[in-house]
Amino acid sequence: MIPPPRIQAGERSQEERGRGASRLGTGAIFALFLVLAGVLSGCLTQSQGPRTEESGGNSPPVTPIPCGEDTLAISGVTWELVAYDSGRLAQESIIPGSIVTARFEREGIVHGSSGCNQYWAPYEASSARLSIDAPQRTNAICNAPPGVHSQESMYLVDLVKASTYRVEGDFLSLSDAKGRAVLLFRKETVPEDAAYISRDTWYLRASRDDRGSIVTLPNGVLVTARFLHGRVYGFSGCNCYVAPAHVSGAATRIETTLVTDTWCRNETVMGHERLFFGRMKEVEAYVPGDDSLILVNGRGETLLEFSTRS
Repeated sequence: MIPPPRIQAGERSQEERGRGASRLGTGAIFALFLVLAGVLSGCLTQSQGPRTEESGGNSPPVTPIPCGEDTLAISGVTWELVAYDSGRLAQESIIPGSIVTARFEREGIVHGSSGCNQYWAPYEASSARLSIDAPQRTNAICNAPPGVHSQESMYLVDLVKASTYRVEGDFLSLSDAKGRAVLLFRKETVPEDAAYISRDTWYLRASRDDRGSIVTLPNGVLVTARFLHGRVYGFSGCNCYVAPAHVSGAATRIETTLVTDTWCRNETVMGHERLFFGRMKEVEAYVPGDDSLILVNGRGETLLEFSTRS
């Protein structure tokens, strides 16, 4: 388990902003994978323009734009990093004890854990072509495992280098413009005995507003939640976020949320994001359903309704 991130001095929490807040032998895998010709078709997502890597108040405005009905072979899957181009080795396996992930959403957003922080970036993809903008990330400090910060920096650089992708079975390879593999992922595996809340990535479909009404999330607004490794993290409509999450049976408590600091042009998106963070602070339990998840307060009132995505 990765130690939960702590807020760096000077980092603004979600509440302060008013948002409510053994190495793997991969050489053989790379050599085998690169000869596979898994070129798959998909839809074209729309880029939102360049983004700064560090979170900050001067981040450019963003409005995620959904692609068409078709989805890419890489979307809707959480990919775990196996190896990356470290600048020293082209096939550097990740540091034991660290978890680096990427999840490509059909709305044109890729997000995940970069080892210490949560990140997100707009991306474009068509057939085997891929283009990822410079990611935004949170600004947590992790003391372990050793080397995780340098690994994180190189991973985010390698993401931007990606020019093409290949999927074969449970593996995803991203290559640069010269055809050199820079990142190798495999599909995430979740333990069979994992709690219901931890078995999938959840997509928000409705929230309880300040008047007590259940408000459906507008089409095209992406809000996700993943409960795993003692944290909840995901994309909140305009930013990515992470928070310590304590789950015991059905009892669920979410601590202060750390988020990036992107401003969206769309006030509707920003309003739903603020509402989402406000309700997250009030959660005391979860209720499982048929491919659904409901987070409730101490009175059993519905706060947030989620579903899985096929």
